[in-house]
Amino acid sequence: IWINDPTRELSAENLIDLVYPAGSGDLPKSKGYHYSNTNYILAGMIAAKAAGQSYRDLVHHMIIEAFGLHSTFYENGTYPDPVTDRLAHGYFDNPACADYQPKCTQSWNHALMGGDVRGMSTSWAQAAGGAIADARDVDRWMRAVLKGRVVPPKQQAEWMALVSIRTGEPIADVTADDPRGFSLGLGKAVLGSFGAHWFY
Repeated sequence: IWINDPTRELSAENLIDLVYPAGSGDLPKSKGYHYSNTNYILAGMIAAKAAGQSYRDLVHHMIIEAFGLHSTFYENGTYPDPVTDRLAHGYFDNPACADYQPKCTQSWNHALMGGDVRGMSTSWAQAAGGAIADARDVDRWMRAVLKGRVVPPKQQAEWMALVSIRTGEPIADVTADDPRGFSLGLGKAVLGSFGAHWFY
């Protein structure tokens, strides 16, 4: 799998097959909040089918070009050298077990610990966050999102509606008692004396 070959390109279909090898949706029952890359992959596949074009092309036309993000890149698989050569080196540091590894003593991703991620394929992320951008473009994009310039007001309200990370229940906003929330791809948290902040 990808852990053994982190430069391997995976399709959205490969990723769904890995999660649902039997072709069914039978996953362990759970309550509360759980983040899922798979849901974003499925959403990307639905968007591509509805639009009649690839998710990659949708990202380029509706986000990168529409908002003038000149240092943002999105590809389904491995990025070309002219893109990766300008990236800082980053090193994998996520020893956490996944939600669906209930008896885990060592995470599936342990073999990647300390490895340089710059040359790894981001195809494992795709619609769940496979883009690369510089800080200026991230700032430009997040200002557009938070100022409501990306989608119509009704969708903006749905996008920003929070659930508690602690309980999984809808909340009006984060508070000192319930300081972390998640919306449709955005997080909000009370960060000590800084107060409540959106993050991405």
